[in-house]
Amino acid sequence: MTALYFDTSVSSEKVSSEKQQFRYYSRQILQRPSELQYHKWRVQVAMSFVENEPLQGALADMFYGCWYEMPIQGSSILAEVAGRLPPHIRQAFERYTKKQLYMKRISELATRWSVLVVPSFNVASHRLRTSSDDARQLATHISNILVELQTEGATEQIEKIEAEFFSHCIACVDRIAFSLVWFRLAKHGWQFDERWARCRQYLEQLPSENAG
Repeated sequence: MTALYFDTSVSSEKVSSEKQQFRYYSRQILQRPSELQYHKWRVQVAMSFVENEPLQGALADMFYGCWYEMPIQGSSILAEVAGRLPPHIRQAFERYTKKQLYMKRISELATRWSVLVVPSFNVASHRLRTSSDDARQLATHISNILVELQTEGATEQIEKIEAEFFSHCIACVDRIAFSLVWFRLAKHGWQFDERWARCRQYLEQLPSENAG
């Protein structure tokens, strides 16, 4: 491998497992979203996971944060991880190497492991049931993204992500994620409009056996 290699400055004393290494680079990327080398190191760590979702999520963040590099380096990076990506996923990423498309904040290629981009909850692979662990991870991710966008004053993006989140909560009856996001945003003085109220009322009215 040439484009991807391990960060030797991250010793086993600092991070003792693949997940901890992944989280470490996730934090670095949140602070330096356009630093390509951090993305490469994170992708390399993701390659050690059995499941493909961390790798896909890391690549989605890379293609978003370093969009300007993808027409130049994107193809070689994808070639090195090609064996771990389903053909249709690789083809979807390849579109962003042609100088025609740019990864958006809400993307079908994002996963719950992404930190810069938000999963589109309307993709065909989205599960109609979520575990409590999935709900908590999603809640943390959505809360962080919304608070960050609030500080940037990105009202349009906030409304899009909120709408996607409401659709997810209703489709999956995800009371846990909704309640956690509500609680965390309330701490930041969030202004909950009627859309939030309607979604909350809908979830509260459903029978408890329908809860995800």
